[in-house]
Order: sequence, then structure tokens, then C-alpha cells
Amino acid sequence: MLTVINGDILYPKSDVLVCPCNLCGILNKNYSAKIVQSGGNLYKNIKKNINNNNFKIGDCFITEAYQFKRRSVKRVYNIILSKYPNDFIQIKNMTLCLDNVLKKALKNNIESIAIPPLGIENLEYNFIAINMLKICKNYKKVMNIKIISDDPKFINVMEKYTIVEENNRIRKSEKNIK
Repeated sequence: MLTVINGDILYPKSDVLVCPCNLCGILNKNYSAKIVQSGGNLYKNIKKNINNNNFKIGDCFITEAYQFKRRSVKRVYNIILSKYPNDFIQIKNMTLCLDNVLKKALKNNIESIAIPPLGIENLEYNFIAINMLKICKNYKKVMNIKIISDDPKFINVMEKYTIVEENNRIRKSEKNIK
């Protein structure tokens, strides 16, 4: 199942929460900052993992859920979107990360995963929406995928392509994800 939700990524009601990262471990932008600021020791663990491993763009690594355990999140899947925090995020890197994180979730028998908009710092919302939906639809029959955003511009763009839920009710339905 694939659902787009107008809501807060910090309350995902999912087994896994996806956190966008960079190779520097500086998580001070948009959803990354929001997630690590609410995650207790999550930031220290992410930073330690990045410093102790030879990750590259597109990689995904798993950390404890820390404070998100209170919200039923079992693990945080961290994806490397860029080298530096202010790098231009390329569509190919965003789609590679998304595909890799969903493959890892599938391999680990994850039932539900919450994903914020990826690349929202510098990519056009239409590109993000189209590419995220294209990758996610390949996995929607095997896990519950939730794309969650509280950004009104992103939600408005997503409404062009799919159904958007708000507080567990359908807000608008133009096209269903096939």
C-alpha cells in the first residue's frame, strides 16, 4: 500500500522512519534536522556510523529508533543523499537512495515505512513527486509505504498525482497510484 499523508513526519505510525543524511553527518536541513532534533541520541549514532564507515551516496544504514520508540518506530533507516549538507541533490541520487532503502526494508521484512520528501532542499517538487511515486509503486504490494509531509506546496503537487490523506481521511482524489 502506498499512502501520501499531509502530516508530521515525527509521528509516522510505522515500523521504520527514513532519515535523509549526508556524508559529513551534518543534519541541519529540513526533515533531517527535524528528525534528529526529536530523536534523542539518534544524531550521535548517525554521526558515529558515518565517521566509522566508508559510506557512499545511495547507501542506507540502520540505527536504533531512540526517542521514536515511544511512537512505535522500531528502527531508523538513514540514507546518504549527498556528500555535503549544501550539495545540490541529483534526481539519480534521490531515486537510488529511495530504491536502496525500500530494498533493505523488503529484505528485513518491514511491514511499514515512513519517508519524508527527499531532495526538497533544491529539487522541483514535481520531480520529487513523480520520481518518489515511480520508485514506491514497485514496492507498494509488499509493504505499507507512507510519504509524509507537512509542506503545503509538496502536498499540493502530490495531489496532482495521487490521493492525499489528512488525519486518516482522504483530502482529494484525482488519480490513484497504479
